[in-house]
Amino acid sequence: MKKTLAVILSMLMLVLMAVPAMAAEVCPTDGCGAALLYMTVAPNCTEDGYTSWKCAICGYEEKTDIVPALGHAYGAYEFVEGDCTHDSYDHAYCVVCGAEDKQNVVVADGHNFTSREYVGVTCTVAEHYLLTCADCGATEIEKVLGGQPYTGHDMKLISAPKTCADAAVEVRECTKCGFTSEKAVNAIACVDADADDTCDVCTNKMPVEEEPHGFYAQIIKWISEIIEAFKAFLAAIKGDSLF
Repeated sequence: MKKTLAVILSMLMLVLMAVPAMAAEVCPTDGCGAALLYMTVAPNCTEDGYTSWKCAICGYEEKTDIVPALGHAYGAYEFVEGDCTHDSYDHAYCVVCGAEDKQNVVVADGHNFTSREYVGVTCTVAEHYLLTCADCGATEIEKVLGGQPYTGHDMKLISAPKTCADAAVEVRECTKCGFTSEKAVNAIACVDADADDTCDVCTNKMPVEEEPHGFYAQIIKWISEIIEAFKAFLAAIKGDSLF
């Protein structure tokens, strides 16, 4: 056992002697002398690579082993056709970082409005001129100085549910331009606050309440009748009371 341990120690000493000694980088700042921490940064398309040495004690920093930026590696160029408001150009993207490169740029000249049509006032649009581009067909509105503003719709009810119990669509139409709008109307219970047997909302005759059906409904009806009879009995006793 001792012989084996001695052999292992001898081999370890030989390995340590074979490894060359590496001198640690120390901070060159006067009076500091702390060990420098280093970090290697690889280059990319636009920024250099380097090794950064920094002192955690005094903040000293130095960059060494500078590697120039690699530059973009663009793929095949493609032509992009513009229009009146967008430029035309050839462009490609870097296969490494995705940056775009544009070449042979032709700046857009803008619209070529050759048509100028007068449009009178409507319910929703003020008096104006409609300009049309001869190259792309785009339109643009030109205001009339001191022109008449739009008037707004004059909506009239032309179709509505006949009673409150109907769930239907309420339709209104503009008397000036014919524009129509629809609004869903939910069914509601008729209201007769003045007790004249006429609904205060739809002015129709109040619906007749149906008698309850079924076994449980009949039981509820019997209970209601018993309660009403008991109330009448109490009222009769109270009427005969001497107090």
